Amino acid sequence: MSRPCPPKIFKCKVCNFETRKKDHWERHLQTRKHILVMNSKKHSCQACNYYTNNKSDYTKHLQTTKHKNMVNEPTKSNANRNSEDAHLIKEFLVKQNALMEKIVEMEERNVDLETIVSNMGKNNSITNNVNTTINNNFNVNIFLNEKCKDAMNIEDFINTLELCPSDIAETGRLGYVQGISRIFMNKLNQLDVYNRPLHCTDLKRETVYIKEDNKWEKDNEQKDKLQSIVEKVANKNYELLPIWQQENPDHLVTNSKECELFMNIACNILGGGNEQETNKFRNQIMRNVLKEVTVSKQLMC
Repeated sequence: MSRPCPPKIFKCKVCNFETRKKDHWERHLQTRKHILVMNSKKHSCQACNYYTNNKSDYTKHLQTTKHKNMVNEPTKSNANRNSEDAHLIKEFLVKQNALMEKIVEMEERNVDLETIVSNMGKNNSITNNVNTTINNNFNVNIFLNEKCKDAMNIEDFINTLELCPSDIAETGRLGYVQGISRIFMNKLNQLDVYNRPLHCTDLKRETVYIKEDNKWEKDNEQKDKLQSIVEKVANKNYELLPIWQQENPDHLVTNSKECELFMNIACNILGGGNEQETNKFRNQIMRNVLKEVTVSKQLMC
């Protein structure tokens, strides 16, 4: 009579933890100690129990035969383990592998994070700040690429922006900054938060991510992309002027109500009277938009 296969031992080398019970293992993966230790290791592959701070080594590991076999082949069952458990384990490993590859890809584009990590010393406060930055960056990546994966592209947002002559009249009444901001707010409020084409993850630093060509990209410090978006929306509003004039022929009649409104529109439709004032108004509009699309920490968790 053959001996029964010994139960599988789950080991976490980084925490010096091991157990034969799967539920204990899964609970350990969610503990604060494990998460903090894992965050201190920039790259980890739980499928192979492999950890490293070197991005190049981790990328090479993802291409090894051992790793691909662990992820792509069904987990070998012991005699006393049913096929359903094996399927769940395989599904978990596949998802984890895809997620880790995505994180590596996003980190390659995150110059700020790489600069902090490369300059990291032994000072505990610096280490804590880096861990916080890594956690925040991880949450942002998950929020954008998982929760907001079906968000609208910014090109589609602008192209589907339907304006009418009353919008240009409101710009004349409210002024350039509030008028263009109003157009933005109305369109954004028509969309679910997860479908919006732009998100501000840090209002103080004015950090904004914009979805363009089906990819989320972080705008630069000058916010060139956001500036371009504001200008395009303002131009769509300006293009309504001839239509408004046709619908309000009395705008040429001195002292008429339409004439007074036309003067307000003419004063406000183009923004500032000089470059300095134009830049000031544009920055105010961008600030209003960023406030509207700022994502709370609770939403990103």
